[in-house]
Amino acid sequence: MSEPFRFLHGSDFRLDQPMRNLVAIPAHLRATIADAPYTAATRFFDLALTEAVDFVLLAGNLFESELGSCRPAAFLLHQFERLREKGIQVFWAAGETDHPDRWPTGVELPDNVVTFTASVIEEATFQRRGKQLATVVGAGYDSRRNTTSDFMVESTAPWPVALTCGGIDSGTSLAKNIRYWAVGGGHVPSVTERTATVLVRSGTPQGRGQGESGARGCHLVRVDATGTSRVQFHELDAVRWLPQQLAIAENASVEDIQNLLGERGLKLLGDHPERLLLVSWHLATSGAFEPE
Repeated sequence: MSEPFRFLHGSDFRLDQPMRNLVAIPAHLRATIADAPYTAATRFFDLALTEAVDFVLLAGNLFESELGSCRPAAFLLHQFERLREKGIQVFWAAGETDHPDRWPTGVELPDNVVTFTASVIEEATFQRRGKQLATVVGAGYDSRRNTTSDFMVESTAPWPVALTCGGIDSGTSLAKNIRYWAVGGGHVPSVTERTATVLVRSGTPQGRGQGESGARGCHLVRVDATGTSRVQFHELDAVRWLPQQLAIAENASVEDIQNLLGERGLKLLGDHPERLLLVSWHLATSGAFEPE
C-alpha cells in the first residue's frame, strides 16, 4: 500500500496561435474569442489549485518559443509561481514548438518546475514528506523517436509515469512498467486503456476553429492507496464550435424552422454553460422542400 496522490495532465496550450475566422465574428465578441487560449490555460491552472493536485504534467506545445513573444512566457511564469506557492510540482516536456532550454535569458523558472528536453530521456521523482510516490520518465518531442522502448524504468520504481510529446498513438507498442502515458502533440483528447497502463492524450484546452469542434480540456488523475488510477476529463474551453444538423420536414414552414432553431439553441445553452458557443447550422431537407 502507498499514499494516494493526484495530478493534472495538459498540453498544447498553443498560446501564440490565434483563433481563426475572427473577421466573420461580431465585433463585440472578437476580444473574448481572441483571448480564449489564455482563458482556457488559466482554467487549467485554476483547476490544479482547486483540486489541490500534487503535481502537474505538461506534455509540450505550450507556446512557440521561436517567436520570442513576451506574453506567453510571462503568463506561464505567473502560473508556475501560483503553483509553487501551494507546493505543487510541475513536470514540463518540450514539444515541437516550445523548448524549455530556450526560456528567455535572465528569467529563471521557479524551483518547482522540472523540464525535459528532446535530446535525452531523463527521470525525475515526486516526493511527499521525503517519500517517493511517483517516478516521471520524460523526454521532449523528437521526430526520430519511433519507439517507446527507451522509456524504461525499474519494476520496483514507485508509480512510473511517461511524459512526452508526439510519436505515440493508440497502436504503439508500449514499454513495460509504465502506469500512465502522458502524451501531447494532438488537438483531440483521448484515453486508451491497456493492460496495467493507460495512454492519455490530453489535446488542446481550446479549439481554434470549426475544424476543432467539441469539448476541449485536460485530464485529472487520482491514484489511490492500491496504485489504481482514475482518469477524469475536465472541460476548459472558453469558446466552443458546435456544428449542428437539423432535419427539416418537407412541409415545414419558416415559423417551424425558426421554432426548431430556437429550441435547439436553448438546449445547447443549457448543456454548455459558462462558455461562448459558435454554432454552424446545417439544415437537412427532404423531398421538394419549399418553405412557406
